[in-house]
Amino acid sequence: MDPKLYRKKKPAYRLSFSQQVVLCYQSFPYRARKEQKQDHEEVREFFWKGGRVFQDHSWTWISGLGVGAPAMALCLEELAQMGVKRLITLGSCGALKSSGLQAGDVIWIQEALSGEGVSSYYGMKYGQWIRPPGETLQEVLKKAFESVQLTYHERKGWTTDAPYRLTGQRLKELEEQDVSIIDMEASGIFAVSRALNMEAQVLCVVSDLLSEDEWQPCFHHKIVKKNLSSLASLWEQEALQRK
Repeated sequence: MDPKLYRKKKPAYRLSFSQQVVLCYQSFPYRARKEQKQDHEEVREFFWKGGRVFQDHSWTWISGLGVGAPAMALCLEELAQMGVKRLITLGSCGALKSSGLQAGDVIWIQEALSGEGVSSYYGMKYGQWIRPPGETLQEVLKKAFESVQLTYHERKGWTTDAPYRLTGQRLKELEEQDVSIIDMEASGIFAVSRALNMEAQVLCVVSDLLSEDEWQPCFHHKIVKKNLSSLASLWEQEALQRK
């Protein structure tokens, strides 16, 4: 199945997207950035694939397209056919208690261990470490973080399709591999982006804490929502406003 066919057959895919996209799994950073933009100009919002979209300078913001590596692979294939070259995702993750991370901490994933099924279709292997493609985007994002003085942690993660199948034994193994956080997209995004010649970076906020005998969900804690929203301030910085 050729993803190029989507652009030919579906009128919605003729919408004009910029070459840089921000994908938000939760609505908090999307709404925060839209409100920041509305302070200066009118925001035109439209729908795409069941999600919400608006244009912000040289970035297109998207929210509500689902979660997990398979959903992101579909999305990235179609975005690539629309000319997208750079991607930053904003979402949440679980953190191993042994990592010392706390709920609300901002994480910049530097490398992800594949525990999902998508990456093996894009030239990678299950259980392989995958780094985000694109040093240029990494430098731009680093400058934005420095400008806004937002504290973040550079960590390694493990990506899984089945978080409810996580066991205490698997957590021990992940600790031995220097894994700090667990998510459902990062390694898949890195693998797909590499195959499609896109640059990609993954930012997330710790929303639950994990140990061998306890799961501590913090999804609705104010600090989690606050820090997810605060990520939008990065796009107020000059580094991310350039094309």
